[in-house]
Amino acid sequence: DFCLSRGLGDVYKRQNLTAVRDPVQMVTQHLLDSLAAVSAFTGAKNVLDVGAGGGLPGIVLAIWAAEAQPDMRISMIDTVHKKTAFLTQVKAELSLSNVSVHTARVEQWQAPQKFDVITSRAFADLSDFVNWSEHLLADGGQYIALKGVAPDSDCLLYTSPSPRDRQK
Repeated sequence: DFCLSRGLGDVYKRQNLTAVRDPVQMVTQHLLDSLAAVSAFTGAKNVLDVGAGGGLPGIVLAIWAAEAQPDMRISMIDTVHKKTAFLTQVKAELSLSNVSVHTARVEQWQAPQKFDVITSRAFADLSDFVNWSEHLLADGGQYIALKGVAPDSDCLLYTSPSPRDRQK
């Protein structure tokens, strides 16, 4: 049986996926932090987690969605193969049929369909995040950026304009 916090903690340490080593801190700083945001994803159907790294918030969101929103699909993308290999392992261990994992640069990736929500956690500053992934956001879609307690000058929510608004 794959215990999420223990399993993630062991692999995170071994693969150096996080600086946090204490299991209690890992639960509060990573798992609960990701869980706190799941209500923002209510109604989303096709979500992209950019810079998915250790699977936060993507894996946590996928576990929640499997029960709460079974039609939600979560795609996770990262440039580092060891991270996407880890995500693929977790997907298999947890039987997450609502997850796809991609090793690529988000700014170069061409997805088969656009996303109604694009999210990240500690990926990049928001201007880079939006600029690099904007081609993947569906009309009327939104960004949900988990940026921490005090995100400086970063804005936390961006909604893609509809095609009609772009023509103005």
